[in-house]
Amino acid sequence: MNKYHKRFLNSFTSENIIGLFSRYNNAAKEITESYGMFQAAKSVIKKISDYLVIVVGDGCSPRTGAIFAYFTKAEVISVDPGFNLPHWYEHYDKQTKMGFEPQRLTVLKEKIEDVPIDCKEKPCLVLWPHSHADMLRTNIHNHSGRIDIAMPCCKPIPAELMKLQHITYDDYDVLSPKRTIHIWGEENHE
Repeated sequence: MNKYHKRFLNSFTSENIIGLFSRYNNAAKEITESYGMFQAAKSVIKKISDYLVIVVGDGCSPRTGAIFAYFTKAEVISVDPGFNLPHWYEHYDKQTKMGFEPQRLTVLKEKIEDVPIDCKEKPCLVLWPHSHADMLRTNIHNHSGRIDIAMPCCKPIPAELMKLQHITYDDYDVLSPKRTIHIWGEENHE
């Protein structure tokens, strides 16, 4: 068990979202990928709750989105055309009956290219956890600042973005060979 597993499992909210990971293969790997994105965000943002968090390509269920919604007070939009909506609704109903209704998490079974997102003058954090979407084809607008964090897998980051100044590091607590994190933008508000 690595430090991300320990942090995740020792948190009082992990029991509310473990079902989003456990139904699919490689749950241990998926937990570390989502938690790695969370740690990357915490490394550059003082108060994530001030941001609109947009997760692009969250997989079959809104795993990374759920971590941000449960571990912070941020509004979260999780976007993936491959969502297993029956599984999400089952999870949502189960958590609601237990008194832990998922809050501040919007799930959209769409391609990010097809979804205009109005940030309503808030800063936004856009996460790309092993996303297959084109990072240059979004309609995320009306924000007061933007930070992008990507952990690419088989879809390379566009050359235009790689030329921009950004932070890059390998997160060895992510149990995947695709563990390089890229961060663009910086916090510019108090």
